[in-house]
Amino acid sequence: MTPGEMKRWCPTAFRRFIEAKDSSTGVARIVTDAGEGFIKALGNPAGPHALAREWIGTSLARRLGLDTFDISIMTVTPDDEIPLGHKCSALPGPAIVTRTVRGFPWGGDSKTLGKLQNPESITRLVVVDTLLLNADRWPPIGADRRPNYDNVFLMSEGKAAKCLRLIAIDFSHCLLGGADLTRNIRRIEHVKDDRIYGLFPEFAALLDEAELNATINAVGGLEPAAITAILNGLPDEWKVSRETRDAVGEFLILRGRYVAGHLPSALSTYFAKQLDLEKE
Repeated sequence: MTPGEMKRWCPTAFRRFIEAKDSSTGVARIVTDAGEGFIKALGNPAGPHALAREWIGTSLARRLGLDTFDISIMTVTPDDEIPLGHKCSALPGPAIVTRTVRGFPWGGDSKTLGKLQNPESITRLVVVDTLLLNADRWPPIGADRRPNYDNVFLMSEGKAAKCLRLIAIDFSHCLLGGADLTRNIRRIEHVKDDRIYGLFPEFAALLDEAELNATINAVGGLEPAAITAILNGLPDEWKVSRETRDAVGEFLILRGRYVAGHLPSALSTYFAKQLDLEKE
């Protein structure tokens, strides 16, 4: 799949349950009529807005040139019995399903990053996480949250599994964490949050200036029509009101412009502080 391209993968029916995980959204591994995948469904412990955030974040990540899992919305029926983590069960209605691929969570090993076939994705992911206020990988300075090294997925290609691609995964806690989305997201303190998100220390040395400039230009030029199309794709069952969708759309446009103008200087300050620490 070309980065940023939406590949068609359209499971339509649940076939078999494999296992559930006690993640924040109680994700379950299942078999569909289109193959194996992971499902995040209504009835999950993080609520329906976690599904909306996942769809918005993944869609924007693709649009901004990141590889993601193949993703689709599949309807869970009343006859489907799908256990979720935390002893929850999937409720009938639209659910997010991502296709299973071969790979593993990164875990923090800096040497592994040297094997990436798409190292430019490191820069793109930091920009996208900063755009979306996503603290669920490397939280910004001052956040009361632990880093999540397992939230960076490396897809292995080839029999020897020596060809790795960074895949942008799990946006269910972007856009202000686990709280429900509201019109308050467009408040100025959110739009002009000047912190850097997603910048693992191991990522810092691999940031590419040309890629940074290209990605922030794309972020600053996000078109309202493209954002609206993503938001219009949210099923009504996920309970994001029209007023809230409009507020999220407005936020993303304003936030994109702010990030495009602010992030380069924020990164310069970050590296200057790191250099001072090394001298001490």
